[in-house]
Amino acid sequence: MSDMIFINAKGLDRIGRDLGATQKQIEPAMRSAVSRVTKWAGNEAARRISKATKVTGKVIKGRMRVEVMGKDGVLGRVWAGLRNIPLAAMKPRQTKTGVTAGPAKVPGAFISKKLGGHVFKRTGKKRLPIEKKTFSILDPGMDAMGSLENEIGELLMREFESQLKWQMSK
Repeated sequence: MSDMIFINAKGLDRIGRDLGATQKQIEPAMRSAVSRVTKWAGNEAARRISKATKVTGKVIKGRMRVEVMGKDGVLGRVWAGLRNIPLAAMKPRQTKTGVTAGPAKVPGAFISKKLGGHVFKRTGKKRLPIEKKTFSILDPGMDAMGSLENEIGELLMREFESQLKWQMSK
């Protein structure tokens, strides 16, 4: 499991030739299939990570990169930034007991407007030192990306066949 998913269409041209398609029909079908599956994988990864961590989709999508690579467009990549999220990104609210930001509750913490609205907690009895508080999405994010990686191959095949049929009917 990783924070990156690759969508690779190498080898689909052989299947296209077996179905009786020309190279001129296979190439756009492969590009379109990879593009569509890559976009779907990015959206689905964001949705699954958001559901698993209870962090808003906007925060998760802002940390993701989805791209189709290569001249021929037969390789796609979805990267999810699974580093810790600063609580400032999750609309923190000061409460009587501390700070609440999304699913995270930090007792004894405070929001510092002077330091960018970040959430801090004192590490000792004195005024300083303080430590910036974050929310970890690594474990649920890795699980979501791993489960999604298993579905990509079948979806790419279905999408390629669909695009190839459309190219052949032109």
